[in-house]
Amino acid sequence: MGPKLAHALDFSWIDTDDLFTTRKRTSIAQFFKEEGDAAFREAEHQILLEISEMEQVVVSTGGGMPIYHGNMDLMNDTGITVYLQANPQLLLKRIQQSEQKRPLLMELRGEEAMKRIQIHLDFREPIYTQAKIIVDASKPDIDSVVKQIQAISERTT
Repeated sequence: MGPKLAHALDFSWIDTDDLFTTRKRTSIAQFFKEEGDAAFREAEHQILLEISEMEQVVVSTGGGMPIYHGNMDLMNDTGITVYLQANPQLLLKRIQQSEQKRPLLMELRGEEAMKRIQIHLDFREPIYTQAKIIVDASKPDIDSVVKQIQAISERTT
């Protein structure tokens, strides 16, 4: 949805996972393996601090980014946040189709993967729902999201 939303708004688009792998010259999975979760979350936070200074940019983040280092508050303070709300089945399907392998799910299959996703979702949902806009990820409507963003922008300027 990020690239489509950026196009509709005539903004730039940044995927924080892509930016991370380009800058670190390694995959997220490899970085996790070598440096650990805490180092990844800190590096991810530094990328967000940099991006938070930018204007007219749509930012796609990994699912853990809003959870750590007060990142959700930072994102809400510096931009308009959109949460693509999805059930565990849709999340698993998208994760399986993604080229980016998720370190916390790499070893799991089937029911075990579904259980892990549900646990993460249960933990993260209270943070995610602090987003200014919540969209059903199974049927995202770009035009509706654009209108909501424009309405919020008009209220804050």
